[in-house]
Amino acid sequence: MMLSVLIGSGAQVFMMISVTLVVSCLGFLYPGNRGFLLSMGVVMYVCFGSPAGYFAARIYKSFGGEKWKSNVILTAFFVPAIVFSVFFVLNLVLWGEGSSSAVPFGTLCGVLALWICVSVPLTFVGAFFGFRKPAITYPTQTNQIPRHIPPQSFYTKRVPGILMGGVLPVGSVFIQLYFIFNSIWLTRSTTCSGSCLSCS
Repeated sequence: MMLSVLIGSGAQVFMMISVTLVVSCLGFLYPGNRGFLLSMGVVMYVCFGSPAGYFAARIYKSFGGEKWKSNVILTAFFVPAIVFSVFFVLNLVLWGEGSSSAVPFGTLCGVLALWICVSVPLTFVGAFFGFRKPAITYPTQTNQIPRHIPPQSFYTKRVPGILMGGVLPVGSVFIQLYFIFNSIWLTRSTTCSGSCLSCS
């Protein structure tokens, strides 16, 4: 069940990031206004509750799950509750220190109301349509007799795989930091939305 819940929440986050990056790359979001970008990310996350419920329901049904109510409730509440509670605790620390960057209590209540009143019903709607679809069928059946695993070549082993898999993210971060530091030291401003989209 937890796999389907996490897949549904991951689909929700993926769609939120994709739409926010596309809108940012098209020039509708000004990167200098941090609050607007964050607000759009929260609104997009709330609006994409339906895909979370849909994908969680399809995966759960393909595994033969029968507790569909628990699946939908966990999809709607598990990951957002963890994120909101961590954010709330960190915000309490900022309130205690008297920081001006602390989020006001009214804004937190507004985000909570958006989550409860918009995202949760959309998750239920998406799960309704996901459970109405037939279960995902797999192209092959799993054989009960274990087969012999052939010896691996050198590049499929652990250490070369880690080294090859780490080159792309480290290279991407290096290029981003190069442009950011150049813009800081040469008194230029830069926007990294396009390069972030190409690296992700």
